[in-house]
Amino acid sequence: MNSLRLLLMALVVAFVSAEHYRGGTFSWKATKDGKVDIQWRLSWARERKDDKKYGTYPFKCSESKLRLDGEGYLICMECTNHIVYPESLYLNCTNWDAKENWITGVGRFIYTPEEGRRHFTLSYQLSNRRGEFNYGSQWIYNMKNYGTAGLAWRMVTTVDLNITNNSPITTHPAMITFIKECGNVSVQIPVTDPDNDDVKCRWTNKDNECPKQACNYKGCSNHRVCGDPFPGATVDENECRYFFPVSQMEPGWYAVPITLEDHRRGVPGRLESGALSKIPLQFLIKVESEGECRNINFENYTQCHTITPGQDWSYELKVNSADVQIIIERPSVDFKVGPLNKNKKKNYSSKVVSWTPKVSDIGKHFVLFHDSFFRNYGNLTILVRKKTTPPGVLLMESYPSPNTEVTPDRKWKIKFDKAVIRPIKPAFITVIDLKTEKVAAKYDVSDKMQVKISEKYPNTLVIDSPYDNLKAGSKYMLKVDAGVATKICDNPCAGGECALVNSIEASWPIKTPPMPEPTVECGPSSLTVYVPLAYVEGVPANALRFIDSCYAEPYNSTHYKMTTGFEECGTIAEEPTPGRLIFKNIVSDVPKAIAEGLPVTRTQRTVKINVTCEVKGISYYDVSFTPSDAMEAFAVEGKSRLNTLLKLYEDITYSREYRKEDLPKSVKLKRRLFFGLEAVDKAKALQIISCTAIPRRTPRCKGERYTFIEDGCPVDSTFRFEQTNSGYEKRFSIKAFSFLFYRSTEEVLVKCKAAICNPDDMSSLCTQVLTKQCSDAILRAGVNDVIADVTLPVSG
Repeated sequence: MNSLRLLLMALVVAFVSAEHYRGGTFSWKATKDGKVDIQWRLSWARERKDDKKYGTYPFKCSESKLRLDGEGYLICMECTNHIVYPESLYLNCTNWDAKENWITGVGRFIYTPEEGRRHFTLSYQLSNRRGEFNYGSQWIYNMKNYGTAGLAWRMVTTVDLNITNNSPITTHPAMITFIKECGNVSVQIPVTDPDNDDVKCRWTNKDNECPKQACNYKGCSNHRVCGDPFPGATVDENECRYFFPVSQMEPGWYAVPITLEDHRRGVPGRLESGALSKIPLQFLIKVESEGECRNINFENYTQCHTITPGQDWSYELKVNSADVQIIIERPSVDFKVGPLNKNKKKNYSSKVVSWTPKVSDIGKHFVLFHDSFFRNYGNLTILVRKKTTPPGVLLMESYPSPNTEVTPDRKWKIKFDKAVIRPIKPAFITVIDLKTEKVAAKYDVSDKMQVKISEKYPNTLVIDSPYDNLKAGSKYMLKVDAGVATKICDNPCAGGECALVNSIEASWPIKTPPMPEPTVECGPSSLTVYVPLAYVEGVPANALRFIDSCYAEPYNSTHYKMTTGFEECGTIAEEPTPGRLIFKNIVSDVPKAIAEGLPVTRTQRTVKINVTCEVKGISYYDVSFTPSDAMEAFAVEGKSRLNTLLKLYEDITYSREYRKEDLPKSVKLKRRLFFGLEAVDKAKALQIISCTAIPRRTPRCKGERYTFIEDGCPVDSTFRFEQTNSGYEKRFSIKAFSFLFYRSTEEVLVKCKAAICNPDDMSSLCTQVLTKQCSDAILRAGVNDVIADVTLPVSG
């Protein structure tokens, strides 16, 4: 239930001589535990004529006497136990003036309504009995209206706890002085309502609002402060502005009773006017016959101030005269008021009021200030609010939340604890790879094309998922810069917006799911491989293939698909045991060739998937036939001998030769391989004519081959001849390579052709190779030359 507030501002008179009441007001609010917080503000005559006679000064505020016992009772008119406050209302002195003879004080307490009582009327009066009024405590002596004598005071308000509501609040001065010769006046009543309800003002004129009769030992008076205070005086109910025909009024004191009511559209109250509640305002007008008709102006002052608990606040009030006394009526004793500063050179007076609120002071407070005669007055509104907090990211309500495995099918949403607006300057949401510390994705929140603010949820920023930019099985940091979101600070003082408050920086870890693995689906006569796009890291479909030129094709947004029959695309069949068949193939990518049109590469492959399907229940055998040409076969035989040796060495020292059992040797791409080619007959000379590499399983007649020496000249940029001291031997090296389209084995054979010559034969191929330029014509073998071929398995 909303707060109900009770502010009492009563100007009361002494109970001894009945000359001290000066008006008042009060307000209320409901506490969360169903009680009512009542606050009051009262003003009294500081000294009375009988005080010296009896030696008592009950209302004489001073620096040594800041708490008064007060006077009067607060009762509940409908309650069984009608005593709301068990004693006279005390006062904490906030202001006083010895010359003008007045004091002002405040007080408060928490009232617990009797059980079941949710709607009731409070009356502040001298007697603690409902229908009894005596004028032992009266308005100040010799009033000019309402019959002048025996005017007992009473202030009435209503409380309704069935409605979420706060009572209105007014800070009207307790006394205003008007100069008769200065003409009629129209005064705006300063009012506010915590619920922003409409407040209307009227003369106090209901039966339960006015004492019907006041009596003392001398008798009774039927005069009461009720209704119009003077003929021709009016009040504009909707504007809360009253008018007095001062030029027609006799000099002296006039009591003014006004009732304030709050109305809310669509919510009828229990009062006969439809109001939700009402509070009283009673004050004095003093009409003087002579005086200066100048308008004493308080310099342009800031009417409303917003501060937070613990914040030191101070404000200097100035008036455009060095001869004017400034009175600041403190709302509580915690407010400090400095001394009057008179600057005659610049002709102004000033006072400083200061305050440091506590958490319990959250809400609205009002500082009334005026000159010593109440001719000129004003109000400062002080709004104590919790410190405005910037928008904060709700980590667990955002997606992705901390340590979440992100998925590709969801938009990312950064949720804040309050509605936000887009920043004017660039501010970013960034995804950072924790391993490489590189930015994987970045979004500028100031760009509405990159980042959306949800229409349904104005506290949420929405971005497209950067999943395609993320690596599977990796960890990232999602960083939200300070200022990616701002909020509008609600400032009731300004009636609208105040400064934008930037969000603070936030960051938290997220991760991607583990790398998806390829899967194979085995049928009775074929196999299908599903390759995740994330696994092959963006390799296009036409760069993935089986052993024999069968390419992948797109399957869906996340996978490629590759299908082959058991007898196709280079699939190999094995039968380890009868009735158990195993079919094997390899999926790999095609790397970039050394040069366009060449079948070899030195670029490392990024994909190699060994595919195996096992089929049980049948035996496997090749079905084949040999065509007969109806002729008897003619047999031929021949013999040859080895003329050259091709060797592979461990390093450039040529000190260790790889043996037969070491071959084929597994080598890394781009590793330099060291070869030696020598004649069996060491009396001969030897020169290399050509060297070619082929995959072992390539059909010899039409398979892929790579020639790196041709006509005795190197054609590979990494080839170089190595130093040798013998004529029957040649040494060379080349960086390792592989074939683009390899088969089930990666074994590469190196085949060289050499010329074996007589050392003294100047027409031999050896001499031609030794002396020719590589741009010369093709070599021609001499009569005595021997052309020798030799093959060596290099890698597997």
